[in-house]
Amino acid sequence: STKKKKKVEKVLLLDAKRNQAVSIGLGRIKLAHDQVRKALISLDEKQLTDLADAGGVQKWLGLVPTEEEYNKVMDYCSGNGGIEFCVTEKLGPVECFFATVGNVPRLVQRLQAVLEMLTFEELLGDVLKNMHFVQEAERQLRAATAIDSKPGVLREFYTTALKIGNRMNLGNKARGDAVGFRPDTLPKLATVKYSSDPKKG
Repeated sequence: STKKKKKVEKVLLLDAKRNQAVSIGLGRIKLAHDQVRKALISLDEKQLTDLADAGGVQKWLGLVPTEEEYNKVMDYCSGNGGIEFCVTEKLGPVECFFATVGNVPRLVQRLQAVLEMLTFEELLGDVLKNMHFVQEAERQLRAATAIDSKPGVLREFYTTALKIGNRMNLGNKARGDAVGFRPDTLPKLATVKYSSDPKKG
């Protein structure tokens, strides 16, 4: 009779949540770890199709090891027979993946650069749209406050707000007889209550 080969328990160095998240992500990749490493080095979109879109690159940024995680795996390997032995005999699948791809030069920075390229047009569009809003607001503000503007609605509004504020603060010791107003208080004017009855102030 043949003896049953004893099952070797794989060493898991990461917390369960992180291990599970990476395992699920790698489950979709039908490549060996060394093939994944080569594809990441060359940023091969044919081998790793996720690299062709921003969402896919973000997924890879979540799969590759942090410096701390890679060092943790390497420290274990250095004291337990070396990298090759640990990868083939001892480490769990995620730890093996980290050991294999973790030393790719500037991997995270390169993936971030790819992400920037893929999202540049969208980000630029947002910036240009915001610039348009600012320029339009500036144009309207200049027009409303121009010396020769008629009827000069914004200038008249500020003048009225200033007079009301000064009148309300006059004799108010808590506010130190404050004069003028801060622009960020203008939205509060909508909540100001008044009365035409002189007895009520």
